[in-house]
Formats: sequence, structure tokens, C-alpha cells
Amino acid sequence: MGILNTTPDSFSDGSLYFKFDAAITQARKMIADGVDWLDIGGESSGPGSTDVSLDEELQRVITLIQKIRAESEIWISVDTWKAEVARQSLEAGADAVNDVTAMRGDTEMAKVIAEYQVPVILMFSKDSSARTSRQDSDYVDVLDTLKRFFRERLQFAESNGIAKSQIVLDPGMGFFISGKEKYSFEV
Repeated sequence: MGILNTTPDSFSDGSLYFKFDAAITQARKMIADGVDWLDIGGESSGPGSTDVSLDEELQRVITLIQKIRAESEIWISVDTWKAEVARQSLEAGADAVNDVTAMRGDTEMAKVIAEYQVPVILMFSKDSSARTSRQDSDYVDVLDTLKRFFRERLQFAESNGIAKSQIVLDPGMGFFISGKEKYSFEV
């Protein structure tokens, strides 16, 4: 998977691909290097990142998805927690939705996933918001915590018309689990 964040405050790539030309160049490079999946995000979920308006997030991802889709059949997911960004991204050519809130951030997300019948990546996060914090969380059993979280999220998804076969579970490494690295290593 190639991760392409079109944000000025990206936690992972330091805003290298915020400008469209840099983003499309990087997408082409990743495709040429052999990635079989591009995950495109227009709003950072890292610690200290700021909210992005719906319009701004759409501006960051839609044209990029359209351009990549026009050039390639590579599998594209959009990294968003906003249902309208997901909907427009799917219309633009994305194949899946990667939701860091596991459909807790926008009550309409489950409807979009069910309507389009696309895969959805549900990520574990100790925080219920679209951003992670640097907060240290302690767990008696981190794997049991993840199991309980995903059991509830799977029930929610199924009750909203999403088939299990559409769902990918992401344990949300790093700060999404805890500021303490040992828990990411346990997972």
C-alpha cells in the first residue's frame, strides 16, 4: 500500500505531497514502483493536526482520485471519516473507504458504505475523534480490548447493511493504541 497524504500537517510525510503536482508525481512513482493500492487522505489524523472543512478536504482528494483513475486501474481507498467525502470519492473512482473513526465520526458513513457496497477499513483508535492524541493508554489485555472494539463495530456495520465480506480491520498502530510503544508491539 502506498500512502499519499495531501495535507500540510501530515504526521507521516511532513506535507511533502500537499500540492497537486507533487501528489500526482508521487502517485505515479508509487505505481511504477509496484504498489497495488493507494490510500489517499486529505485530512491529517495525527496528534496536533487541525480540522479541515468539507470543501477543503474534497478539493484535496477528488481531483487527485480522478486523475489517478484516468491513468491507472490501481486500487484506491480514500482516508476519511466524512460520509460526503467518501461518497464523492467513490463517485470520482475510489474503490474503498479507510475510516480512522471506524464509522464513529459521521453517522452517515455506514449508509454510504452500504449504498455503494464497497470495502471499508475500520481502524481501532483509543480516541473517538478523527484525531489521535499523544495520551498514554494502559491496557490489562490490549488484544482483548481490540476484540471487544471490533466486535461492537462489526455488529454496528452489519446492522446498517454492510456485509462482513466488505470489512477490513486495522488495529491502528502507534498513537492510535497508546503513546506507549509496547502495546503496538504486542498487537
